[in-house]
Amino acid sequence: MDQFVERIKNILLFPEKTWETIKEENLKRYDIVQQYLMYLVAVTTIAFFIGLVIVGQYGQNTNFFAGIVKAVLFYIFNILSVFVGAFIINQLAPSFGCEKNENAAFQLAAYSLTAYFVSGILYFIPVLKPFIILGFFSIYLLYKGLPVIMGCPEEKTVNFTIVVSLILFALVTISYNLANF
Repeated sequence: MDQFVERIKNILLFPEKTWETIKEENLKRYDIVQQYLMYLVAVTTIAFFIGLVIVGQYGQNTNFFAGIVKAVLFYIFNILSVFVGAFIINQLAPSFGCEKNENAAFQLAAYSLTAYFVSGILYFIPVLKPFIILGFFSIYLLYKGLPVIMGCPEEKTVNFTIVVSLILFALVTISYNLANF
């Protein structure tokens, strides 16, 4: 658990150095999901559940069982968002002069969304939901990770960052809306 917290702190505070470390580790998808992603998304999901069931939103609390269903869907859809985002990153990589590498694309998708998932803690107080905009720091993390992880040329990094950011934003927004039916 200490490594998990340390990785969050490092990717948020020292992204350049941390991306180099991530590249050297060369963890596979399974390892990233098991050691990092499932816990990170779980924290956001718990906050989402508390916001729905205990705190309530718009003056109404969701009943416990509906909250459980929504939280499970939220968790599953957010994990799937990372997989779909990684697939799309990998498919688009050659168009932007980057190396095509499924594992690297997954690393990039999972770790660059750290800021979004950490800011998702604010879901537990619905009034603070607008501050999830802090999750847009994930765009910067993505920008710093593309050249290191995917070998993206400097002149194409900004364009690739914009395209991937829009895709990842759409995926996590869809995940939230599908779970919060």
